[in-house]
Amino acid sequence: MASKKSSKVWEYFEKVKDDPKKLRQHVCISGGPEINAKKIDLRPPLSEKRKKEITEKIAEFVALDMRPVRIVEGEGFKKLLRTLEPGYTVPTRATVMDVVHTKYLSIRSDIYMAIQDCEAVSFTTDIWTSLQMEAYLTVTSHFITGDWRLESFVLETKKMEDSHTADHIARELTEIICEWDIPSSKIVSVVHDNAANMVACTNQLVQQHRWGKMKGVRCAGHTLQLCINSALKQDPICRTVAAARRLVSHFKKSAKATTALQEQQKQQNVPLHKLVQDVVTRWNSVYLMLDCLIEQKGPVSAVLTDESVSKRSDRDLELSTSQWRTAEDIVAVLKPTDDHSDRAFVPRK
Repeated sequence: MASKKSSKVWEYFEKVKDDPKKLRQHVCISGGPEINAKKIDLRPPLSEKRKKEITEKIAEFVALDMRPVRIVEGEGFKKLLRTLEPGYTVPTRATVMDVVHTKYLSIRSDIYMAIQDCEAVSFTTDIWTSLQMEAYLTVTSHFITGDWRLESFVLETKKMEDSHTADHIARELTEIICEWDIPSSKIVSVVHDNAANMVACTNQLVQQHRWGKMKGVRCAGHTLQLCINSALKQDPICRTVAAARRLVSHFKKSAKATTALQEQQKQQNVPLHKLVQDVVTRWNSVYLMLDCLIEQKGPVSAVLTDESVSKRSDRDLELSTSQWRTAEDIVAVLKPTDDHSDRAFVPRK
């Protein structure tokens, strides 16, 4: 019996072992020209439902991770999508923006209903400055649901074009709660920092019928910050903090000193932590700076006294015995404050 003839296609292709629905092109058996190996996908085309699902996930990725919408035009992003789903065409920026806006309207509707269903709502608000030195006002709502879950939602972040007077801020806040149609009977408080314009603003709102029986409440965290900052200005505390700041700054600016510090940490079996520089806007950063410096006292002193690493003038950066004692006292006083502030102000998962 004559053997069954095989198709000519097998002279050019072979089955992919891990996926029988795919064929791999290979060198022609009959001695034809060499062909680059590639795969032919025999899977059915993507359904419209699947395409829509992927597009929505891209929009969600842009929104949640705060990525620029133009990321969908990047060649790397397109290659990633072609690898994950070859039959999918990456949408344009305009399409992604439309999906993001649709999602915003849907989520806004859910938040609106949640606020309408709650019995009471409070707000936190602050004016902050972006890296582009533009001022923004953010308003966040806080309320407890019927099943006793604390919810917090940002209602709006809007650019502050005019001067930050109490009158202007009060108008903006009133406009926001009107846009969300929040009943005055539900408004309990507006929490703000201790800035004079914010205090004057809430004093105005208290007198307005639209805000009901609302009370202005000064932020406990900011008030605590002012108290700590005032104490840190007292001598000899301020001189010790300034000396510690100069010492940490030296290591931040010197790659050679930083490398030597890492070697000393290993030799002395001290945690491989980087020194912390305090920041004016971080109210517990002085505590973090001094606490870390005390932990790294041995390695830091060893680097400063190493003539192959530090100049003679660098040795003057070393804290005196009395300054090290003062730093330890400051850390001991501020530690309970830092612990309590973490529990009170930092969201926990």
